[in-house]
Amino acid sequence: MRETNSGVKIIRALAHEAPLTIYAIAKKSGVAVSFVHKVVKDPKIGLEPQKIVRVYSEGTWRTGLKRTEYILTFRGLVEYFNLLFEEKQVERSEVKRVIKKYRQFYDYPIFTEQEFLEAWLGAKVYDFICSTAWILKSHPPSIPIITEGVSGSLPAIIQSINEGRLPVSIQWEEKILTYAFTLVFFDFVAVALEGERISSTPNSALYRLVDETYNELREALERRLKDVEKLEDALKKQFST
Repeated sequence: MRETNSGVKIIRALAHEAPLTIYAIAKKSGVAVSFVHKVVKDPKIGLEPQKIVRVYSEGTWRTGLKRTEYILTFRGLVEYFNLLFEEKQVERSEVKRVIKKYRQFYDYPIFTEQEFLEAWLGAKVYDFICSTAWILKSHPPSIPIITEGVSGSLPAIIQSINEGRLPVSIQWEEKILTYAFTLVFFDFVAVALEGERISSTPNSALYRLVDETYNELREALERRLKDVEKLEDALKKQFST
């Protein structure tokens, strides 16, 4: 993401309160309405095309004008938590408040089981969340199963790769990011608990999250192995001519 000062303000505004219309974002962020519209909607560098924000709801005002509300995507939340980490301003209470706000939008156990995690790990759980975001921002998860979630024929996919774009759905990108977040977050937990005796009540939601993450990735790899091999052969032919 190309971070601009206005873009950062908009991300912060949506992290603190959501959903918001363009006008509400302008009021909360202090950025002019016209510029908020540009930063959110610009087809090349806008936060929506970059999948940092997404439309949450659409309707009409009493005047008949269109009314659109936005929230941060999961990737947008990663961007926000990374900002806190990089600025060395990890206010644990703020991270906690944002998670409470966004678990109404994302049924993600690391958010929805926040109270359990804090009781188990202490307030440092919020440091783990921001540290995980920093790692994923610094080292974005690769997608070895690149044809998963991609529509179109193999030649169209190759052409997209040559043009520097891959038509992967936002749903698949978000899924990959949540998988990566889960794995890195629990790496922090494992390091923090190394050598300690873990005594806590089992949490079925978190167990299912870890179990499903590993199973989904393994099954996706198995499903797409042949497609990836075909794509590899096609790319070799493409670049060897």
